[in-house]
Amino acid sequence: MKKFYILASVLLAAHTLTAQITVDFEDLNLPLDSYYNGDDLEGSFTSHGATFSNNYNPDWGTWSDFSYSSMRDDTTPDYTNQFSAYPAKGAGESNTYAVNTSTGTITFPSEVNLISVHITNTTYAYFSMLQGDDFAKKFGENGDKDFFYFYIFGHNAENEKVDSVRIDLADFTSDEAADHYILDSWTEFDLTPLQGVKYLTFEYFSSDVGEWGINTPTYFALDNLVYDDASSHISKENKMEFAMFPNPTKEVLHINGEAGEYQILNAQGKVVKSFSTMGLTSINITELNPGIYFVSNMNYPTQVKKLIIQ
Repeated sequence: MKKFYILASVLLAAHTLTAQITVDFEDLNLPLDSYYNGDDLEGSFTSHGATFSNNYNPDWGTWSDFSYSSMRDDTTPDYTNQFSAYPAKGAGESNTYAVNTSTGTITFPSEVNLISVHITNTTYAYFSMLQGDDFAKKFGENGDKDFFYFYIFGHNAENEKVDSVRIDLADFTSDEAADHYILDSWTEFDLTPLQGVKYLTFEYFSSDVGEWGINTPTYFALDNLVYDDASSHISKENKMEFAMFPNPTKEVLHINGEAGEYQILNAQGKVVKSFSTMGLTSINITELNPGIYFVSNMNYPTQVKKLIIQ
């Protein structure tokens, strides 16, 4: 166990060697209670080095991917209120934040290490799940075990998937009603599994699916995306040289990285499973109880990633 804590300390120290950059959108100088939806047809916008894709259709006056907003409407519950976060402000009482719908990418000037991000629902999506509307159901009605979440996928400069992080926007799957929730405040999520990332992609999942796909409004709001420059780390061992997905997982864990020996450790630092890989390898983890674990590449001692087994 002492060895495990030493490794974790070394990994944490590696983050302190580089300057962290926070994408807070305040540099975009947006007036209060307004938004940018891409109607200038630029196709993207950039804040603090991160470029957010935007897809605007002038024929229909519609948009997808990312916009940025300073809207403060946390009461209008329909499609006319696409650009407001719930609650009606940015993270940390800030003015400006980003809004995503449907798809999109975030691209960095070089490979970076992601650290954290603040996420919340939009007002439109929040009230749709809370009350239901003409297109989507009320979550939890009749005891339904509803859910709404999205994955953030990290890709390196070679277009290889590095890892993923799941963000839950609503969860009614527990047998305990007290555990049900719809995200209604800015919440910080750990993105440290996403190391050596050139760009991010996104994919939504919902229990409410119809003939044309997901009925739940596929929106989320994003603020305070924190990253550092992976290329400035002082040694190869300070980079994550393997990908691990999905995370969280239940039955199978995929490892993609250098061939070698790997270990899964429990929260007490005890090795509970060892295995070898040759490139992309699928590991059966059904014998492990739900909880928090850590995966280590034994060839590079500082490489430790957190794994959640559901």
